[in-house]
Amino acid sequence: GMEGELWVDQGQKRLVRLDAHLTSDVNFGWGVIGRLYKGGSILVEDADVGMGHWETLHMQLNLKGKILLMKSVDFSTTEDASEFHSVPPEIGYRQAVQLLKHSAGPQMAQR
Repeated sequence: GMEGELWVDQGQKRLVRLDAHLTSDVNFGWGVIGRLYKGGSILVEDADVGMGHWETLHMQLNLKGKILLMKSVDFSTTEDASEFHSVPPEIGYRQAVQLLKHSAGPQMAQR
C-alpha cells in the first residue's frame, strides 16, 4: 500500500531518508481499528548527529483516515530538529535543565 524511496547509510546500516506515499488505503484490524486513505505521504530524514548517535532531523506527515470506523483523523504535521550538542556523560538532570534554560535565552529562563 506504500511506494517511494528509502535511502540507507550502508556503512552504518541506518535509515537516512524515507520519502513515500500511500498508493492504496491501509487497514488496521480489517479497517475496524483504523484506516489510512491513499494519497497520504511520509517524509523522514535521519542523520548522525555525532559520535554514531542518530536522530530524526525532519519528519513530515500528511495522512488522513478514520479510527474505530467513526472518528476522522488528519495527521498533517512537520517537525524539525537541529543544533544537537553533546554534554558530559556525568551531567545530572538538574544541570541539564539549567543548560537548556541558559541556551534558550530569556523566554525559557522566565518559566
